[in-house]
Amino acid sequence: MMKKKLKEICFISSGQIAPQDPEDYKDGEYSFIKASDLDTIISDDSEINCTKINHKALEEHKLKSYPSNSVLFAKSGLSCMKNRVYVTKGEAFVVNHLCVLSDIKNEIIPGWLALYLKHYDVTKMIRDLAYPSIKLSDVGNLEVDYPSRTTQERQFASIENIRAMIRNRLIELTSLDHLVKSRFNEMFGTVNKRELSSIAEIFMGQSPDSKSYNDLGNGIPFFQGKADYGEKYTKVAHWTTSPTKLARKGDVLMSVRAPVGPVNISSSDCCIGRGLCAIRAKEGVTNNEFLYNALKVMESEISSMGNGSTFKAINKNDVYGLKIPSASITEQEKFSAFSELIDKSRFVCHSRNFL
Repeated sequence: MMKKKLKEICFISSGQIAPQDPEDYKDGEYSFIKASDLDTIISDDSEINCTKINHKALEEHKLKSYPSNSVLFAKSGLSCMKNRVYVTKGEAFVVNHLCVLSDIKNEIIPGWLALYLKHYDVTKMIRDLAYPSIKLSDVGNLEVDYPSRTTQERQFASIENIRAMIRNRLIELTSLDHLVKSRFNEMFGTVNKRELSSIAEIFMGQSPDSKSYNDLGNGIPFFQGKADYGEKYTKVAHWTTSPTKLARKGDVLMSVRAPVGPVNISSSDCCIGRGLCAIRAKEGVTNNEFLYNALKVMESEISSMGNGSTFKAINKNDVYGLKIPSASITEQEKFSAFSELIDKSRFVCHSRNFL
């Protein structure tokens, strides 16, 4: 193993101040990456979703570009705390809140270095330096322990194989989601609609005393918001010994405070905080599986209803008034049976990729 300071294996710099004139971005063709853009990365190897700047702006502001395979991470703020690290796929222009590691010596693979910087110990060092902002001199003094390039290549290839598995799984799962939505719209897209409150009971959440929260399993599971969601069913991470508003296992839970709209199904009897509401089908009128998928299809529409300048939220009247397709219980059950088959396919997809 070799040990060197970052400044010995690459050139460390910061980006430039972003031009403010909207005309600078009109018909833009060059990537101009901001710290917040790192949060758009879905997986470590995905393309970044960033602003494009035009050639005229580059010349007028004398902006400097950074080459492909430069390593980027935020110097301050939330993006820094999340420790998002990105390797540029081509020439890019970068703002001043990003640290840029370029001209990396041949003994280090840029992708391997990015993975190293995401390692816990290095993450902690970066976070400790980030108040209010990381100094380039401190970054330069970070020590990197690295093996031979051959070993790096082998390690990085293993990670790439895992990424490919994850990417394929995401594609399959996305296709299954689209299939469910397509089937739902095919069956119910043209039928009349009725208010959610006419076919379901609705319970708005209320947070219990914070002193009652625990992660030891004492009391009843407590779900606060989307952070407690799984792929379809909630994940229990917190409990409360002083429950306020209760929901049942199988109830549909919907996020009513930012982000507004996402849904999950409660995996157990639980207490729900003010960031959620519980929706329970009225027997003989509808079923929770149908309601879950109806609200999932409507997620973007519900999200747009959110009000508030600090954070988006919807209230009880908004939830009660949501318009749900008015279909017979027989048709709903047909769709629910189809949805359950797709769930089995999801399980197979997970198993095939990770067993």
